[in-house]
Amino acid sequence: MRRHRTLIASPLKWQMSAVPVPHPAIPVLAERGGTQLKTPRPVILVDTREQNPFDFSRFEGWFAGIEKRALKLGDYSIAGLEDHCVVERKELADLVHSLTTERSVFVKRLRLMSLAPAAVVSDVADTRNLLD
Repeated sequence: MRRHRTLIASPLKWQMSAVPVPHPAIPVLAERGGTQLKTPRPVILVDTREQNPFDFSRFEGWFAGIEKRALKLGDYSIAGLEDHCVVERKELADLVHSLTTERSVFVKRLRLMSLAPAAVVSDVADTRNLLD
């Protein structure tokens, strides 16, 4: 059996570091039934209402571009896949607010997100702050 090389290192290896993350070989070649498919680099969409957008500078070369656009749902998506890929990013204060004061709105958003095949709620709180 032929062993495949890993195209992208595990996020566990680079998530806690500030160093740039090397991008995979572009175009990524995926084999499907003996046929190689070239995967283009995606365009990342950032919602215009995102107050403190994620800094993608560590991921230089991973994306074809980054665009700010009003998204129907979530804070981030991929161009052309807005209904399929939704990322909602929450900082600690925003998460607490969403789970208490704005709970009904947040639950409604989560229900809408559950309809997307790939939906993620990302808590970006520094866990060291939780212990204080």
